[in-house]
Amino acid sequence: MKSMFHLFVSILAGMLAIAAAPAGASGFLPETVKLTYNVKLYETDLGNLVTTMQRNGDSYEVEAETRAEGLASILLGGILREECSFSVSESFEVKPRYYTIEKEGSDAYSHSAEFLWDDMKVAYEGGRSLDIPLAGYVIDNCTVPYAFAAADQIMLKEYPYIHILGGRNLRHYEDIQVSHETVEVPAGKFETVRIDQQRVGDSDKKLSIWVAPAMQNIAVRIEERRKFRVTTMELSSSEGL
Repeated sequence: MKSMFHLFVSILAGMLAIAAAPAGASGFLPETVKLTYNVKLYETDLGNLVTTMQRNGDSYEVEAETRAEGLASILLGGILREECSFSVSESFEVKPRYYTIEKEGSDAYSHSAEFLWDDMKVAYEGGRSLDIPLAGYVIDNCTVPYAFAAADQIMLKEYPYIHILGGRNLRHYEDIQVSHETVEVPAGKFETVRIDQQRVGDSDKKLSIWVAPAMQNIAVRIEERRKFRVTTMELSSSEGL
């Protein structure tokens, strides 16, 4: 059950995608935005996730908080918080700068990492580091909601991999598929662009994101499927779009 709590943020909501961007790379994201998602295991409510983003000069600052409710709060423990900062390259790619994660409760922990792009390293506290893969799009849990706001400019279909940093590890996804689908969530009914990707080395793990052009291309639904579990996040409210 603990892994579910991590999952809430690993599929952190609000993926912005498939939008035509203005000429300036720093201008296609909202100045500020707040997104709230309901989280479910199959049809059982587990809690909610709130993520907020604000522009600060040439960078964007994000804070995210996941709260479990009811029985899930007993089983999963305390609040999980993440913070990060990122910039946007001239080719419309999100470039993470730092990432932190902190969990409260009896099994509390915290990790922080800095992206050293010149050295192609992710550096953690205490001297530990990870190599940044040369092939693919590299982001982190906290930047996921905003990493695909200009997916048409960054040619999402042509990425061989998407790499997502969460906690102390990188998760690798491949076989990126893009389609269209109508979905209904607590925030309404939307025509969406659906992005499917498969975890490298594990055919039982798949991540799907539904982004709605009518909602400034935020994700209205996110789903992770595993062999014995389906966890879903659905948009319930938004501010600042």
